[in-house]
Amino acid sequence: MHEQDIADDNKAAVASVTQCQSETKPRNPKQGSVPFKTDSRHSWIVCIACSVTYSLTVGFIYSIGVYYVTFLEVFEQSAGVTAWISSLNMGMLCLVGR
Repeated sequence: MHEQDIADDNKAAVASVTQCQSETKPRNPKQGSVPFKTDSRHSWIVCIACSVTYSLTVGFIYSIGVYYVTFLEVFEQSAGVTAWISSLNMGMLCLVGR
């Protein structure tokens, strides 16, 4: 009787493993079992908006030297105080990540 219990347990274990394997097999998308969705228009708009924003931000940071002379004239401060504008700008970019 004891051998029969072991055989039943083995059959149950094999059935359980077989069931798990059949559930984890990759499904064929051509059969329609896995839905395939293309990128939406909204995702492309978000991607383009992020690219434009990043380009403008990096462009401003790398051209801060051109604006520096204008900042000196407009704010009428010393060069050290006016340099804080570009320092804080670059510091925030490094803090947030790039």
